Amino acid sequence: MTQPSHDEQAAAKAGELAEQTGAKAGELKAKAADLVQQAQDKLPDPVKDKAAHAAEHARAAAAQAERLWEGKAPEPVRHTTAQGARLARDNRKLLLAAAGVTVVMWLACRRRKG
Repeated sequence: MTQPSHDEQAAAKAGELAEQTGAKAGELKAKAADLVQQAQDKLPDPVKDKAAHAAEHARAAAAQAERLWEGKAPEPVRHTTAQGARLARDNRKLLLAAAGVTVVMWLACRRRKG
């Protein structure tokens, strides 16, 4: 019986690491989503309303900036930017979770100072 080559061993190890990384990412996503839900549950309604208004304003400003960008940016730069935007959209929950955790931490720090 022959032993696997170094390349085969490395490929097997890389596959194991990819599987472990995927599992850990799934755990982190679930934990982040739970933290976001907890943060949203604790926020008072006026803060939620203000955040919704700010998000709508940000969407409108982003749309305006996108129109301006499309007219002035060179094609390679637009392509790279589109890839980044696609990556952000694909990881939206994780980004929102991080933002939610940041807001909760900021609110906690404000309360301690005040």
